[in-house]
Amino acid sequence: MNNKLLAALLLAVVLGGMAWKISSDKAPQTEVTRSALYAGLLDRLNDVSRIELKSGDNSTTLKRANDQWTVANRDDFPAEPAAVKRLLLGLADLQIVEAKTSLPDSYARIGVADAGTGSDSMQVELHGAKDDTLAALIVGHKRESGQQSQRYVRRTGEAQSYLVNGRVEASADPITWLDARIVDVDTARVRQVVIAPTDGAQITIAKHKPRDNFFELVDVPAGKAPRSKALVSSLGAVLLDLRFNSVAAAARFAEVKPIRHSTVETFDGLVAHIEEFEADGKTWARFDFAYDAGKVDAQAAKEAAPAADEPPPVPGTEPAKPAAETAHKESVEAEAARLKARTAGWVYELPDYKMRMLGKRLDDLVQTPNKDEAKSPAAAPAQ
Repeated sequence: MNNKLLAALLLAVVLGGMAWKISSDKAPQTEVTRSALYAGLLDRLNDVSRIELKSGDNSTTLKRANDQWTVANRDDFPAEPAAVKRLLLGLADLQIVEAKTSLPDSYARIGVADAGTGSDSMQVELHGAKDDTLAALIVGHKRESGQQSQRYVRRTGEAQSYLVNGRVEASADPITWLDARIVDVDTARVRQVVIAPTDGAQITIAKHKPRDNFFELVDVPAGKAPRSKALVSSLGAVLLDLRFNSVAAAARFAEVKPIRHSTVETFDGLVAHIEEFEADGKTWARFDFAYDAGKVDAQAAKEAAPAADEPPPVPGTEPAKPAAETAHKESVEAEAARLKARTAGWVYELPDYKMRMLGKRLDDLVQTPNKDEAKSPAAAPAQ
């Protein structure tokens, strides 16, 4: 090999090395080694005792005590443990895909600006029993990526943001962490509903048999007639799939006087008492449940009995039972005890359409018939 050829080869090697170095220096530094966003968090999930969530004007604090999670800013009402578990496992499973922007002016574009009023990001913090911080991050926008779930995130206090694989199922709205069910009583079971306001006439609707399609308005004032069977009968569904919009500890309103008392009785002996009162600019309802064997109509109860098995207990209030133990139908006496325990110590803000049922006045349900209607047997109130 002559000297000219050797020199040419050496020059090519040098130039190639310089080109690689230049291209490497100019390449965007976005790719990072795939790793957990919070290494070791999975092994410390049992140490988490408090979760703080904040987004916009909403905030929620979840606390754990004696293996039960509660919503602190809803007077420690039980939180759904499955929802808390999904959040914790989801955070521990987040895997970094690539580094993204570290410029504060670009945070809003991917939703990782500091959480607060006007921001669509969510701040999530996990704290231990000694108030140590196990994880703190800003959860930003989702990114569509085929079958994978991806999000933009930024660890609190750091400039660098990331695209991560994984799910973060969380909300800063306290209601989303609660099991909002109160009670679910099918109208076929209901025998009678009594609504007694403190400043007006009592309303009573009733039916003779579960298979009756309509309730009758009892004690219709002289010269009046029910407005419609459907309107009257709608009150029988007051406990059907009843859920709350908000909840608070009853002790906070112990001195507030009720404005209305309602009672719902079923053919099989379940009795529900509902007290309503006004506080904090809202109307709240307090419940009490009992079993009254003296009110059982055996044949009617048999007709009205639902075919479904026992509904599941509210998460966090009592342990789940093995399938073999829940295969039989819950007795009404046991149902009353369960509902009493579930609602004891709590008051509820009910949906507007349920409040309108309980807020009905007798005048809303009756009318003065015209002369032709008064002569018609069909217009006469049912007896």
